[in-house]
Amino acid sequence: MNWMHDAAKIYDAVMDGRISESPDLPLVPISHTEANAHVEITLSADGVFLAARMIPKREATTILPSTEESATRSGKQPKPHPLHDKLQYLASDFRKCGGRVTIGFVNDPEQPQKDFIEGLSAWCASSYAHRKVLAVQTYLHGKSLMSDLQKNLGTVLFDGGLFRDVFVNKKDYATGTPMDCFVRWRVEIPGDPESKLWRDKAVQKSWTDYYLSSKTEKGRCYVTGAEVPLATLHPARLRHGGDKAKLISANDENGLTFRGRMTSGQEACGVGFEFSQKAHSALRWLIARQGRIFGDCAYVVWGWQDEVHESPFNPFNDTDQAFEDLFGDAETGITQLNRAEKLADKRRITLAALYAKDLMRCMAGYGNRLSACHSNIHIVAIDSATTGRMSLVLDRTIESTRLIENLQAWHRDAAWLQDFGLIGSGKERKSRRFIGAPAPVDIVKAVYGQDPNKKLLSAAINRILPVIRSILICLKSANASGYSPNKSLRSAVKFPLSHGTSRRLRERMIANACSSIFCSKNSFTVV
Repeated sequence: MNWMHDAAKIYDAVMDGRISESPDLPLVPISHTEANAHVEITLSADGVFLAARMIPKREATTILPSTEESATRSGKQPKPHPLHDKLQYLASDFRKCGGRVTIGFVNDPEQPQKDFIEGLSAWCASSYAHRKVLAVQTYLHGKSLMSDLQKNLGTVLFDGGLFRDVFVNKKDYATGTPMDCFVRWRVEIPGDPESKLWRDKAVQKSWTDYYLSSKTEKGRCYVTGAEVPLATLHPARLRHGGDKAKLISANDENGLTFRGRMTSGQEACGVGFEFSQKAHSALRWLIARQGRIFGDCAYVVWGWQDEVHESPFNPFNDTDQAFEDLFGDAETGITQLNRAEKLADKRRITLAALYAKDLMRCMAGYGNRLSACHSNIHIVAIDSATTGRMSLVLDRTIESTRLIENLQAWHRDAAWLQDFGLIGSGKERKSRRFIGAPAPVDIVKAVYGQDPNKKLLSAAINRILPVIRSILICLKSANASGYSPNKSLRSAVKFPLSHGTSRRLRERMIANACSSIFCSKNSFTVV
């Protein structure tokens, strides 16, 4: 099973409640994305303005409905989101306060707001409309957004009725300017405990159902084989919020990516919209939950373990109990087999999160022990060479016990005396000396010096990590990356003064070189 099948399966399990999600790290639903909001506006059920506040940076992350175009929007005429968005899309009098629209809308400055209202009205006119979304629509039709903000947040956003260049106390808020501030909504309804629209599951489901119903053109999904609506623009932001690189992209209609052999991007790479949304959302969630980013390369590891807390029907029970298990309790009529079937549908699933975090630490060189795991482990690594394109550099399923054996062998065969000097002060000063394998970052510093610049450090770690990765999954041609640190380490040892005059740094450089060379002559031929 490839990563997309696995990730989509995890998405369904989270939505069914079989895998727990943290409130601080929720799984993004289908046709939704994340953004950092600056302003929060509270409305009544009738769409009457109640309050507005600036959002502290720690609370800024907001899950919002999106279309394929708005989720990956860029360029001169970015598309609007359906509900929460920037002021140029929400406020009709945005320019009266000194606001400037995106350059592509200069000839028609009212176009962003028209597009937003058109999309919101279509949602509200459908059978999937939600009461809270209707309240937002009613409020925006009143065209009082800018005046309400000036009355309530005038000192933070405005100066003399015009937008400020920067926020007052800008360090307290997410990156941005008052002119580009992002607005999210709350609607207070008596008896409804959830007023935050970005957390309301009913509002999220309303948009998802509406947007899926609008996609009528179908094609063959290359992953599932089903005839379903296909995705035209696949999600980005897999590694972090500012990540624009995509794993799947077929929008190059001017170059020679698929022209000459296919007539459209869907023929070159057809993936179902709903399936793509589930897989990308789950992969993004897994990377944030139990993955790690080394340079530009993101690694994530997960397993699949069922936790069953109740035994099913046992034919060896005593006669009375066996009769009740088969034919049901005399009062309720529920059999033990019925209970077992319901339990199987709602059994809890874990993703070997502790094992994954331990493995990430081991790859970084900060440990050599893994937590217990009784399932196969799926390892995925994604990396990008440009800002817009990303590749899958590793997709492998392996036995957890095999990883443990490989890790132990790596720390055994690459072990050398590592000296990090003294820590503490006074009588409590202790020596940080141990015998173990060097961390990838220490190998990089041994080759390039103690303080390489950020770009060099990132690039060098990306070259060394495939070597460590190959050791862990035990590939036969582990040096297929074409890079070996040994030659560079030998050169560094020959000219130690080029890395400074510190004796301890030179000793650490020699230790890393000996560790790498010694390992290459033992059970692994990776360097």
